[in-house]
Amino acid sequence: MNRTLSLLPVLFLLVALPAQAQFVLSAVGGLSVTPRVGIHGFETDGVGYEPELSYGLTLGYGLTERIGVSVASDVGNLDGNPMFHTDATVRFTQRNVQTAWRPYLGLGVSYLSIDVGAATLDGIGPKIELGTAYFVTPSIAVDLGLQVTSIDVDREAGAAIIFRDSQNLRSGRLMLGVSFYVN
Repeated sequence: MNRTLSLLPVLFLLVALPAQAQFVLSAVGGLSVTPRVGIHGFETDGVGYEPELSYGLTLGYGLTERIGVSVASDVGNLDGNPMFHTDATVRFTQRNVQTAWRPYLGLGVSYLSIDVGAATLDGIGPKIELGTAYFVTPSIAVDLGLQVTSIDVDREAGAAIIFRDSQNLRSGRLMLGVSFYVN
């Protein structure tokens, strides 16, 4: 309870930052924190798995006015097995101060780990994301993004539970988050 109360002043400061400041992920030196929730789906060997809930956190940093980098992690389940994603992304943002909408394209690398009981499946693959951020205030945005990944996993004993013939797992994640920007 005390921890929650101690975070309230920080959240208040993030919301109350001056309206004339331009806080976006691609602001030079700008930081962003985005808690997010969404659904993810997987497909391998022509078999699709039921979409399941996932949640995570993204941390971003602006390198230039239009280019930023981010690291994200999210957790969920794949066919009842615990799943963990970690991404490193370079994000290209369309910065137009005339509108509150900021569309973006992200290119990166995704790491996936799935615990199937008798074995752990993991692998790395390319990731692309498309999305948009809608700025409610200069320091808070609602972020909606679609991420698509293709990962070749290392199969261990017991991995046939999920993979029959292929070692490639295609993943799609639709994530909704609230971004807090600090410059």
